[in-house]
Amino acid sequence: MKGKFSGIVLATDLDGTFLTKDPDGRRRNLEAIQYFKENGGHFTFATGRAQFNVVGEDYFVTEELLNLPAVVGNGSVLYDYATGTAVWKANTPRALLRELYDEMKRLSPSAVLTPKWEDPLGDPDTWREGDFYKLDIRTSDGSLDELMSALSHHFGDRLVFTKPSEEFFDVQAIAYTKALGLRKLCELSFERSVTLVVAGDYHNDLAMMKEADLAFCPENAVDEIKAISHATLCDHNKGLMADVVATLERMIDEGEL
Repeated sequence: MKGKFSGIVLATDLDGTFLTKDPDGRRRNLEAIQYFKENGGHFTFATGRAQFNVVGEDYFVTEELLNLPAVVGNGSVLYDYATGTAVWKANTPRALLRELYDEMKRLSPSAVLTPKWEDPLGDPDTWREGDFYKLDIRTSDGSLDELMSALSHHFGDRLVFTKPSEEFFDVQAIAYTKALGLRKLCELSFERSVTLVVAGDYHNDLAMMKEADLAFCPENAVDEIKAISHATLCDHNKGLMADVVATLERMIDEGEL
């Protein structure tokens, strides 16, 4: 479909960026996304959530809202909600996770390593069969930041650590981030280059913000995200996507994009 937004991919983080409990913010978001898609734009999510935890409940129907596969698991999986299948995925090697587990326990005996939406992992010899993609690490002794720093130093060239919350940090293979997930999505979905526009609010969005042609953030974003954004727009509860689409339209009309 041709239109003023043709050739533009708009990808947004969920928590703190797209999701809102404000009814008016929800309405503004959904109306703006519909307008964006009707005029040739491609819309998707780029989230740390696992694919089965991207649910709109009474807000949206994922397979109807998105017209591209979503980047989930911080870039480790591209998931097509229209077909209910992963179109691409990349696991974190088990041997590397065993090494991570041992080093984590050496540094912080109270720390736990947990695959997303599963139970914490115990002794490696008891781990389930199958692949692991994104996992998180939590502690109960107040050493979270120190542990993340130490593990990042130890595994810096093999694993990537991101902190989407003050309560835990995520870990996955070094090659996979939201940024690289979006790059893979564009490679698989388009024959020609596209303009990548993203929106995010927290530290685990930094890589994709730097990767994008244009990056926007809500007023509630952390300072590091604001510093690299093209513009800081409304608080996420007010309907950030509406402001993003309006800004893109103005830039197109004024010949800036």
